[in-house]
Amino acid sequence: MDVFRQIAVDSGAASAQYNLARALEEDGSIGEAKQWYRKSAEAGYSHAQANLGLLLAEEGDFGSALIYLRKAADLGDGMAACHAADLDLAMGCEDQAQRFYEKSFELGYSHAAQHLGGLHLRRGDIAAAKHWFRISQAHGDKYSAWNLGVIRMHEGKALDLAGLLLCEWPSGDDQGLDEM
Repeated sequence: MDVFRQIAVDSGAASAQYNLARALEEDGSIGEAKQWYRKSAEAGYSHAQANLGLLLAEEGDFGSALIYLRKAADLGDGMAACHAADLDLAMGCEDQAQRFYEKSFELGYSHAAQHLGGLHLRRGDIAAAKHWFRISQAHGDKYSAWNLGVIRMHEGKALDLAGLLLCEWPSGDDQGLDEM
C-alpha cells in the first residue's frame, strides 16, 4: 500500500491515484479510497469517476453518484452509463434511464440491451421489449432468453419448456423465437 501511496503522491498521475484508491477500497479503507478516487476523477480519469459514483450510490448520495457516473459515460464508459441509467430508473426517471441505457449499449456495453428490454416490458411495449431481449440473447444473456420465453408463453404460443428452464434457447427459427 505504501508503494502505491508514494507513487500517487509523487507523480500526481490520475492513474496512480486510481490504483491507490482501488487498493484502499479492497483493503476496506473506503473513506480514504473515496478521497483518492475523487482526486483522480477530478483529473478526468473515467474509471475513477465510475468507481466514485458507485461508492456514492452505495452510500445513498444518488445525486453526486449520477454526476460522476455521467462524467464517466461522457468519456466512453458504457458500464458507468448503465449504472447511471439504473439510478435514474430507481428514482423514477424512465426517459432519462432509457437514454443512458441506449448510450451504454452504443458504447459497447451489451448488457444494457437486457435492461432496455426490461424497461420496455415494464412500459407494456412488448415489440420493443422483444427486440432488445433478442439482441441481449444474441450476446449470450440467458435472462433475456428466459424473458422471451415468458413473453411467448403469455402470448399463448408453444414453447420448449426444457429450453425455458435451462435458458439455453438458440436464436434461430427452430424454437420459434424469430417469429415472436
